[in-house]
Amino acid sequence: MALQVNVLGGLATVRDGVRLEGAAAQPRRLALLALLVVAGPRGLGRDKIIALLWPEADEERARKNVAQAIYALRQVMGEDALLVGTWDVRLNPELVTSDFTRFEMARQSGAMEQAAAAYTGPFLDGFHLTGAIEFDRWVEEQRALLQHSLADVLEQLAREAEDRNDFRGAAAWWRRRGNLDPHDGRIAAALIGNLAAAGDPGAALQHGRSFQTSLAEELHLPPDRQVERILGELQASRRPPAPASLPPAPAAGLPGPRVPSAEPVPHSSPASRTWRSGWVLASIGILGLVVSGLVLRRAAADRSPPTLSIGPLADHRPAPGDDLRGPLRDLLATSLGRSPTVRVVSTARMYELLGDRAPESDLPLSTWAEEAREAGASEVVDGALYALPDGRLQLDLRRLDLRNGRVLGTARAQATDAFALADSATALLLAGMGVEQPRGSIASLTTGSLVAYRLYEQGLRRYIRRDYTSALHLLLEALREDSSFAMAALYAAKATRDFQERLAFMRQAFHLADRATERERLLIRAQAAILMSDPALNGYIDSLVTRFPGEVEGYLFAGIARAGAGQYLSALPYLERVVALDSGAANLGTGECRICEALSYITGAYHSLDSMAAAETHARRTTRLVPEYANGWATLSEILSIRGRYQESEDAAVAFDRLAPGINLALRARSHNLIRSGRAGEAASLMTGEAAIASGERRLEALWFAVIALREAGRGDEALELALQLRREFTSPAGIAGSSSPMMHAAALEAGGDPRAAAALFDSIAREPVRGDIPSHAARTRAWAWTQAASALAAAGD
Repeated sequence: MALQVNVLGGLATVRDGVRLEGAAAQPRRLALLALLVVAGPRGLGRDKIIALLWPEADEERARKNVAQAIYALRQVMGEDALLVGTWDVRLNPELVTSDFTRFEMARQSGAMEQAAAAYTGPFLDGFHLTGAIEFDRWVEEQRALLQHSLADVLEQLAREAEDRNDFRGAAAWWRRRGNLDPHDGRIAAALIGNLAAAGDPGAALQHGRSFQTSLAEELHLPPDRQVERILGELQASRRPPAPASLPPAPAAGLPGPRVPSAEPVPHSSPASRTWRSGWVLASIGILGLVVSGLVLRRAAADRSPPTLSIGPLADHRPAPGDDLRGPLRDLLATSLGRSPTVRVVSTARMYELLGDRAPESDLPLSTWAEEAREAGASEVVDGALYALPDGRLQLDLRRLDLRNGRVLGTARAQATDAFALADSATALLLAGMGVEQPRGSIASLTTGSLVAYRLYEQGLRRYIRRDYTSALHLLLEALREDSSFAMAALYAAKATRDFQERLAFMRQAFHLADRATERERLLIRAQAAILMSDPALNGYIDSLVTRFPGEVEGYLFAGIARAGAGQYLSALPYLERVVALDSGAANLGTGECRICEALSYITGAYHSLDSMAAAETHARRTTRLVPEYANGWATLSEILSIRGRYQESEDAAVAFDRLAPGINLALRARSHNLIRSGRAGEAASLMTGEAAIASGERRLEALWFAVIALREAGRGDEALELALQLRREFTSPAGIAGSSSPMMHAAALEAGGDPRAAAALFDSIAREPVRGDIPSHAARTRAWAWTQAASALAAAGD
């Protein structure tokens, strides 16, 4: 008789197609079956079952409940359906099957269509167990993990269909994938492209418009730039030629929407090309999707607040002697950003996207327009600077629609200095848009010193190019000119490589944040929350996400903060949003690789959830999307090592060393793998040999892992001797708590058979001052050190 436990799309036990009722349908017994299905051949311990299903009961009563549930299930399902050991319980795989097992086996064997067919709905959909909070939390975690596994399955099936030129089939898979993440622009773009390539441009346009509307109305987010770009290309291909009487022509140098091309889009990362946009759009072009006389209804993006990018400014002053273009660009972006109605792409973001082309001199408008679209802008502002006979400055500006190059408005501002010029230009541009003007002068929210502003803007450029030494020098000069310049202090904190300096600059920026615009104020305080790991400051992070939904860093900080608090599943949507928004800026030569950080935290979240298969999937995703990101290979190496795939682990470490020579991660990975495979003595020999020839940080690492290997090999006396040597060489003279050497010394004392001495040292570590005097760091360090002390005392029998 075929007996099956279904956990996908609900929870039920079925024999020969008939649902079992009675004892087998009692909620906690059903819940026990679900736990055993997921546990698989390894089974589940009774203590774990009690913790999840009967957390409130005393031990004797809880154990009786488990025994009664097992007895009742065996009466209904058959005596041999459940295999009951002394400590654990398992389902008999020869008698009991499940949809969960079919899904996992098909997925792991590469039978993706079978896996997709096996997944009939969310894990335990609609099932709830009253009074079992831990069980509910477990259900949520399993549901999320399975959904991510299904997402990978569906994406692989979609790509395989694309490879066969089966665009209609690919669209079906992408549509099902989109149901899992209805607000993911990457997935929406893939579906739109495949619908168009399959010969259904109407459905493609309808889906794109619906997607942008849902972003605006449900999440209050700006239009997704990938979807916006594809919709523009589709609309351009369908739009009839404009009558000769319709002015104006696109502005000189400003390209219209990108034409379909078989070549990849420049400066986009693999993430933005996941759906093979090049040849899909080429197919769109070949289809010649033109429908004469069609009037297109405006999409949701047209109803959304405009997003501006400040583009090139020409300088027509005779022999100016000072370059005002960079400072004016940033002043305008910052000043316009004070308006609650319009959104503005920050100067730092534009410089990141421009990369090495970040302007030392004017760039073509077409280049600015291309990257402004990538940043999510709908309009670009360009202009020219003149000197008037009376000594004043004049700035002529125009707003251009990035979809068609039409001039949306112009402004002519005149003033005696750059700050007043930015104030006047802001007022005129916003008035032309029918938008209320911000009060006060931008100088009161940045700096009143043009010298300081020029130094800051130059430092910002150097920072984006990762020339941190030059950036820090320029930013320090800006702070010397004006010590109240909050953004100069923020970027000084980001540019310095010294932790204590970074902390000092961040505190300075934090205290000065009230002298910044709202966006900059939230940005400063959100970054302070991350640096100081201070939950009390996390409200600034959520405010940044809410008030400025186009700000990539807000989502990154929100994900990091939640992961830091152990809320791994709630962190994932924020981190995935970073990947979607920042996929076009994954340029490791310039700027901050936020997509790299987000992918690392996603992998770490699954690692922390003990879902190593998912962790490996996302580690490989990182190396695929950003192959030049060295730390992605290091993470993959560690995950593979934990999973016992030692040769693959060392291969990934070699890939890291190619990108970051000098660290010799391959040697460290070899040591880890030897320890994990039970050959700790060989690992100790390997790392002591490395310590003998290394110096500085590499010697510290080698001694550290040698001590660990000696401990694992049971050679406690040698581990203690080496730990003392490590402490003599590398302990901070200030005796900072959490320093690795005292911690290792204490651990070696315990391994060497002196747990009381270890407990005393752990206790003294907990009482030492903490690096940077950050309260949250101090609390964590003390909690960890005292936990270790308690463990050591327990080992001593106390």
